[in-house]
Amino acid sequence: MKLPRHPYIMVGGAISLLLIVTATFAPFICGYQPDEIDLRARYQPPSWQHWFGTDEVGRDVFSRVVYGARISLGIGLTTRTAGLLIGLIIGCLSGYYGGKTDVLLQRIVDVTLAFPFLLLVISIAVIFTEGLLSVFIALSAVMWAGMARIMRSQVMAMKEREYVTAIKAFGASDWRVIVYHILPNAYVPALIWWTMGLAQAIMAEAGLSFLGLGAQPPTPSWGSMIHYGSQAIRVAPWVSLFPGAALAVTVLGFNLLGEGLRDVLDPHYKH
Repeated sequence: MKLPRHPYIMVGGAISLLLIVTATFAPFICGYQPDEIDLRARYQPPSWQHWFGTDEVGRDVFSRVVYGARISLGIGLTTRTAGLLIGLIIGCLSGYYGGKTDVLLQRIVDVTLAFPFLLLVISIAVIFTEGLLSVFIALSAVMWAGMARIMRSQVMAMKEREYVTAIKAFGASDWRVIVYHILPNAYVPALIWWTMGLAQAIMAEAGLSFLGLGAQPPTPSWGSMIHYGSQAIRVAPWVSLFPGAALAVTVLGFNLLGEGLRDVLDPHYKH
């Protein structure tokens, strides 16, 4: 099966690419600044002048949704990558050395995975100052555990193979064996894990911003826009409708992309 022809990858990839292009070229797409206030245009319905209408202080909702893509994509990519790196390190140490190192690190992983994901993220986020930095710290501190468990199993399976034993017999250091001979053969589960978790990271950021723990006004975040729009849902439903739709489509796109990659790259999950 050719990778580009998988329907999930095609649809999910198209949505993801649209999000990336939108976030990158936001200043050229929008006719208004996301924090531009016009009190004379409060709660204007969608029109040719304001495609998605305006919010409670006259800001253009379309511009805020487009700029909000930057927040969602940035948080998703950075936190998922941070979780990947932390999980790779801990998983490799645990699986390669085993013994007490494995027991200690796996107990930490077990404790992290034992708590509901969003509850643990909120608990960590409230410790720090409100803002995107607290979102990054909270998500990065939680997301690594799944990757660590996956990588541990990969390393444990590979470290006993003949080519690894031969390399160690020639005096290769543990660091060289892991980096140059084990990790390159374990990229598939890492790529699948990273891609499928992007939607989870974006949803978590939106949830924290909705609760007031993430991006703070006037920073355009889909979660905070949904929160403030819900207060006027009967008067101006478009204020929360459009960022909610953008969030739903984005999550769908990354989920489809992750499912497609898993079907193609991991034969154990093929239907």
